[in-house]
Amino acid sequence: MATPKLSALNVVTNRERYGSVVGQPAPERALRIGKAIKLIIAADGVLSDGELSAFADLATLFGATELFPQLVAFDPRSTTLKDCLQGLDNDALSRRMIYDAIKISSVDGYAAQEREAVSRAAQIMGIDGTTVTLIEGLVEAERGLAGIRARLLAEK
Repeated sequence: MATPKLSALNVVTNRERYGSVVGQPAPERALRIGKAIKLIIAADGVLSDGELSAFADLATLFGATELFPQLVAFDPRSTTLKDCLQGLDNDALSRRMIYDAIKISSVDGYAAQEREAVSRAAQIMGIDGTTVTLIEGLVEAERGLAGIRARLLAEK
């Protein structure tokens, strides 16, 4: 299956969000990643409006709006992380999935169950715990910077 061509928006978004551009996942992989993220953000038993909004924003940022109805309809109780992530290795797209799952899970507080689900997903893809801890720290640091940015650049 061919990898989709990046649009100019995807290039800018990838650089802004991840610091580099590695390409778009094939639609089948994007759907598997989306389902895995939904499994992770629902691991605490609550799929909050904020998490769903952040999930929709991610799909929109990367032009995956055609997959979004399937992801909304997907019941996270219908499968496992292992089924979604089987065969995916420790590559940039997998680490970015972990980053996005942490970022979206953190919208309403990064619950212990979500943290455990992230850890399981990383393990399935061969991503070590140190890398996960570093990504968690990155998301926390970015949240702090976003607060500073909002205070400095907001309407007075």
